[in-house]
Amino acid sequence: MGKHLVEGLCGLAKKYGEFPTGYTMDECATRFDDQAIGLAHHVLGDAFYRKMTGIDWKNVVLPLMKHTFE
Repeated sequence: MGKHLVEGLCGLAKKYGEFPTGYTMDECATRFDDQAIGLAHHVLGDAFYRKMTGIDWKNVVLPLMKHTFE
């Protein structure tokens, strides 16, 4: 299941140019953006630490994570 989660996060980031952001039901739709992106990075970091196979770390995941901070 973890591989599907990582692939989904990377697919969203490739399609929209960034990792998913947080949306709330209040007046500020961007209130938790940094938290949501941080959680995506944590999931990816955990998958990398666990040596999840079948993920293109070098060409897909790491560039997406780097792009977030540029």
